[in-house]
Amino acid sequence: MISTAIHCGACGARMEPGANYCSNCATGRDDPNTRALFVVDGTTGLFNDAFTGALVDHETSRAMRYKRPISVLVAMLDHSEFIANDHGPAQSADLLRELAEVLAGAVRDIDTVGYLGDRFCMVLPETDQAGAMVAADKVMHAVAAHQYAAGHGQWERITLSLGLATVNPDRMGRQDLIQSATLALMDGRSDGSNKVHLVSQMS
Repeated sequence: MISTAIHCGACGARMEPGANYCSNCATGRDDPNTRALFVVDGTTGLFNDAFTGALVDHETSRAMRYKRPISVLVAMLDHSEFIANDHGPAQSADLLRELAEVLAGAVRDIDTVGYLGDRFCMVLPETDQAGAMVAADKVMHAVAAHQYAAGHGQWERITLSLGLATVNPDRMGRQDLIQSATLALMDGRSDGSNKVHLVSQMS
């Protein structure tokens, strides 16, 4: 039997039938040398809010179909309001770009990092809560260990707080993972910075 599978010409990832862009790297199906710029955030160079949300929906549907786990980490820069006051918009944007590179380097090749306008989102397919905690710990250590040139001395060392949401194969149900992880993050930030905050229960 002849395979009808379509793979991305840039990264090799499998593409869904009828898809115009690769869900892994956003390369156009008909033009593998051209990146789909409209799905990329202009400040960080990461996937933007719209693409990241669509990717989470797609990956959640796939996880439900095949009864596989999926997790999402939502992260916010600690003390961001003070950083913005000290640096202003242009230098703050430089710091976000540098942070985006650190985050992209701290996750697996199968994971995706996006920027939602005021927070980062890491999509972790095939990852249960325990695995996501390991990933979150790796991310926090990578961020805290990096010396940020864009920090200009005062903010050369920064940290993140994260919210974590997971859908497990034995408790499947349609969930807004980004919203759930964001709520966990917001609810837990009063407990201190540089921590991971979990969703208490997900169906």
